[in-house]
Amino acid sequence: SVAGLWSRGDAGGLVRLMAPQGVSIDVSDGPMGPLNGRQASALLRQLFEQGETVGVQTGMLERVGGNPPRAFGAITWITRPEGTRVPVRRTVYFGLEWANGGWKVGEIRLIP
Repeated sequence: SVAGLWSRGDAGGLVRLMAPQGVSIDVSDGPMGPLNGRQASALLRQLFEQGETVGVQTGMLERVGGNPPRAFGAITWITRPEGTRVPVRRTVYFGLEWANGGWKVGEIRLIP
């Protein structure tokens, strides 16, 4: 579901999957957060507005254990930045934790 929300640029949907304590987001200048829902939504909307999403490919998903259980996942995000016709591939890593009966996003990291 994270990949589908990301492909649609659905910042609000991603925020609904956010961990109860907030989410740490690193899109360029180092991690910010934990951010609350409003802050995370604004940052993600700004990121999505920088260009057109051409495609999203799901990558690895790995559970790593712990208490609460944790997992890490990755997608490849293919965008066409504003003002160019050349697609750019980036990897987006997600840190997930089990909370309130489901997997919640606690970390988002964009790798150029």
